[in-house]
Formats: sequence, C-alpha cells, structure tokens
Amino acid sequence: MEYNLKFLALLGHQVPYLHGSDGTNLLLIRPLCEAFGVDADRQIRELKADELFGPGVSEQTTQVPGDAQRRAYTCLPERFVYGWLASIKATNTMQATTKANLNAYKLEAYEVLFQHFNGKVAQAQKEVTQKASNAAEIARLKKQIEENSPEQVRQLRALEAANKQIGNPLLRLQNSLFTADYEQAVEQREAVDSHP
Repeated sequence: MEYNLKFLALLGHQVPYLHGSDGTNLLLIRPLCEAFGVDADRQIRELKADELFGPGVSEQTTQVPGDAQRRAYTCLPERFVYGWLASIKATNTMQATTKANLNAYKLEAYEVLFQHFNGKVAQAQKEVTQKASNAAEIARLKKQIEENSPEQVRQLRALEAANKQIGNPLLRLQNSLFTADYEQAVEQREAVDSHP
C-alpha cells in the first residue's frame, strides 16, 4: 500500500502521519509523544507489549521535513490512537504542561464517549415515546374505522408501518452494546492467542 506523509496540528506541533491509499491513517508515535511531552521510548515499548494495541503496531519508513534521510517510525492505526492516548498514565516526573495536556485530552475523550453512548440511549427513549404515541393514535383510528373512511384506513396503515420500521429500540440498543462488548472480547482473546 502507498502512503502519503501528511500533518496534523496538535498542541502547537505539526505531527506527521501516513495517509494510506485505502483511506487509513497511521500515526507516527514518536512525534505524537513529543507533541504531548511524554517519553517516546517508554510509550513505544509499552505499546508493543500491550495485548490490545501491540498487534496494530507497525514500522514504516518515511522521511519527515527537516530530516536528511528516511527513517523507520513506529506507527499505530488512527482507530487505536485515541484509546491509547487516553490510557497513558500521568506520572509525578512529568512536566505540569504534559499532565495538563494529557488530562485535557482524556476529559475530551471521555466526553465524546459519553455523548456517543448517551446519544444511543436518548434515541432509544425518543423511539419508545414515538412508538407509544403511534400506538395510541392507532387505537383511536381503529375506533373510527367502523365508519369505513378510506383516509383513516390509509393513516392507520401508515402508522402501523412506521411502528414496524422502528421495531424494538430497547432491544436494538441492548444488542448494539452487547455486540461491541463481544467483539472487543474476541479481539482481545485473539491477540492473547496469537502471542505464545
């Protein structure tokens, strides 16, 4: 696969990353660590040893501006980077700005996760309310159907179809959360099994 070197503005740094021809992004770990002010060698060692992130780590050779030659860089796919950054632990030896940057990032990541999962709950609640409203309207229209009004029959069928399309939002939410947990457990198990 071919990669193009691109840059991400982060904490006053231009952090290089590799954009693949298939649309995937690989972030160069050392420059990312430097932007946050954390020990790159330590983070790379821990990344490679991590059961979850380790299998995604790769070495890519590229030349960054300001460097006279191509070098091998430890990279991590973008889909893992946000979770990895949130997993970095602050230490007593870190500079105050490093801790502040990490904590600010973590708070933002937690807020995004909350909004994502809370949004699913809010959508399920909205759909439950809509389904109950539709059911009440269906009951009202069924009473009037005795009059054989073609317009009311059409409305009744449209509401029944809408409820059928909504399905069971609570079951869908439960299945969504279960599937995500199950897929994560399988990936973790496969990662463990692949390392003797």
